[in-house]
Amino acid sequence: MNSHSFSRKWLIIQSVIGINWFIVLLAFPYHLLIYYITAFWIFFAFIALVINGGGIGTVADKVTLIRVILMAFTCVHSASFSNQNPNHVPIILCALFLLMDKLDGCCAEKWGGSDAGAVYDMESDQFSVVVLSMLGYLQAGLPFFILFFPLIRYVYVLFSEAVGIPSNDPKPVRGNNTRGKTIFLVIAAILFFNLIPSVSMPIKISLTAMALILLIWSFSADFIFLYRNVVKRA
Repeated sequence: MNSHSFSRKWLIIQSVIGINWFIVLLAFPYHLLIYYITAFWIFFAFIALVINGGGIGTVADKVTLIRVILMAFTCVHSASFSNQNPNHVPIILCALFLLMDKLDGCCAEKWGGSDAGAVYDMESDQFSVVVLSMLGYLQAGLPFFILFFPLIRYVYVLFSEAVGIPSNDPKPVRGNNTRGKTIFLVIAAILFFNLIPSVSMPIKISLTAMALILLIWSFSADFIFLYRNVVKRA
């Protein structure tokens, strides 16, 4: 099995796991095991992707791996704090792995990246959304719809694959993902902003709702573009 076909199958499996994670989190929102399950899932799923993607080959890939390890550690560390009681340490850890996304990009520009590295970066972005959404729901007290942020990607993957559209291209629109990356940065900033205790809940909910609409529009635009291309090739 080549790395391209594996990454598609990996994404499908990830999406099934992600949807079940969403269901379990809603069913058992205050069980500490949720944090450990999420950490286990993030770390070992990424390791499987790296192994089958040819390993860690660039400086940017190493930064991405450290970033994912930091996300898993954030989940484990957050379990030591009571729910609905955000602590500064998880917030600092979240800030660090978000800043490492920028460092990843800088390393790729300076020392070069790779096709596999672009996939690693895309999936680490998704995992950061998983962690930030989970903490926003469990510890910052946001409504359950904050969990739609990671869920939308998983539904998109399964629906795209069901109609024959590959979902593993990190640059799906004409070899460019500027829009997708920009929207990710906006959403990540809002999800992080939600963790700050001093911000009022109405402001958090309003920004989260607007970000969710933005994300739905982005995935819809990608799907329409890719579907039209599939129809043309057929």
